[in-house]
Amino acid sequence: MAGRRVHRPEPKRRGGAGCLMQFLVAAVCAVALGYFFGSYLFQQTTAVKPPAPPAQATQPAPAAPAPEEPPQAAPQPAAGKVSLPELTVFQVQLGAFSQRANAARLVAAIEKQGWPAEEVAAGNLTQVRAGSFFGRQRAEALKDRYTEDQLRPVVVTKVLAAKDLNYQAEDKAYCEFVQAAAGGLAEALVAAEEGQISEARAQLKAMVTAAEKLPEAGAKAELVEFLRRVEADLGQAAQASGVRREQAVSRALAEFARWYAGLAG
Repeated sequence: MAGRRVHRPEPKRRGGAGCLMQFLVAAVCAVALGYFFGSYLFQQTTAVKPPAPPAQATQPAPAAPAPEEPPQAAPQPAAGKVSLPELTVFQVQLGAFSQRANAARLVAAIEKQGWPAEEVAAGNLTQVRAGSFFGRQRAEALKDRYTEDQLRPVVVTKVLAAKDLNYQAEDKAYCEFVQAAAGGLAEALVAAEEGQISEARAQLKAMVTAAEKLPEAGAKAELVEFLRRVEADLGQAAQASGVRREQAVSRALAEFARWYAGLAG
């Protein structure tokens, strides 16, 4: 028996159109998936975030209140006052200078002779005055002496103004003493001009002792020192005679006039 050929069934071949369709479907699905996934990511990254709440402004800490100054005590009204009268002193004016240096040289020359002298402002000029006297006749006598020196002197007055000295309670004793001393000094210096040097000096010594016993108030130290200077001038007058005595008394009166004019009202 001749060999029989066995016919095996051949596998079916799939057509090329089916494979192409599967590829296209898969590609479309991939594109769609990529599109949706990309859109989701885009929305997440570009989503508008709600604005952050504004930061609250930092309020500065309240400044500490300035310390209150203690209330100042109201000025105390004066407890009282004493009154001093107007006094007149006579002097001899020896010149008036536009250059103050010239006036100063003349003052120095007069003081070297033994008389008190001072400069007095008079507008643009500086007057030079010599001597200090309560009695006009004493000033006239000095004027006559300088007339002989080929000067043109003239007797002038220096007014020591009246004033009231107001005081607090603690200064009462001092101011009352000043009032009494001013009157007592004027009387003593008038007596000294008339030649009663010993009596005037004794009165000054008593004033110095009384002033030293005053309580520490007012210008006590200055007052005591002033009284001592006047007493020293009168002591020189007691040991001198003639013109030297007159000069010492005049210096004492010049001290008194400066002190009286400087008393504060």
